[in-house]
This record gives sequence, C-alpha cells and structure tokens, in this order.
Amino acid sequence: MGFFDLFRPKWKHSLAGVRAEAVRIITDQNLLAEIAKTDLSPYVRVAAVRRLIDQALLTRIVKTIRKRKCA
Repeated sequence: MGFFDLFRPKWKHSLAGVRAEAVRIITDQNLLAEIAKTDLSPYVRVAAVRRLIDQALLTRIVKTIRKRKCA
C-alpha cells in the first residue's frame, strides 16, 4: 500500500483486492464501465462487468476488448 492510497478513492487503490471490494459498492454504470475497460487486474475488471446492467455499456466494452485483441 502506498502513501497516496490514503487520499485516493478506493477504486483507484494500488491493491487489486481493495479495488475489487470498492467495485462491489459502486452503482455508477459509467464508472463501472471505465473500470471494466481500464483496470490492470482481470479480477477487478470481471467484478466491474458483473455489476453492469446497461446492455449498451456492455456492448461497448466488448467492442473495445475485441479491438485491443485484434490490434
């Protein structure tokens, strides 16, 4: 854990476990989508995707992931 973790939101914490716990209480669909697309930990990304209910956001995430794999 870094010093700056004390001042960051939990979903930006340096430890993936803390970020995953934070994702479990986030309700903002746009924030969950951003975490699902950008977090370094696959565990945290999956936790964020599981919380998404907006089908349009899920579609955009899948398209983003496919573009990365094809590039």
